[in-house]
Amino acid sequence: MAIAIEQRKSGSGLLSWMVIFTFIGGTFWFGYQIFLSPVDILEPFLAQEQEIISSLSQITIEPAVVINSQEFRNLRKQIPDVTVGQIGRTNPFLPF
Repeated sequence: MAIAIEQRKSGSGLLSWMVIFTFIGGTFWFGYQIFLSPVDILEPFLAQEQEIISSLSQITIEPAVVINSQEFRNLRKQIPDVTVGQIGRTNPFLPF
């Protein structure tokens, strides 16, 4: 009976090194773009959000007007009150 012994490949795994260096390079590039880049990537998105927030912050609500309005008085409760039922089970050793 013959025993087959295979030698381990002695290649340096060029593809694995390329994947590792690509991952490390991508991580550094992403970190630079987010933290060190002079051009703000999020600026176009934040400008639109800032307009929405500033328009919402200018709204004034007077509680007396809201409470005394007919629409507020016409509101009805849609959910019944929560009742506390029996918590846990009864003590089986209580009769002893």
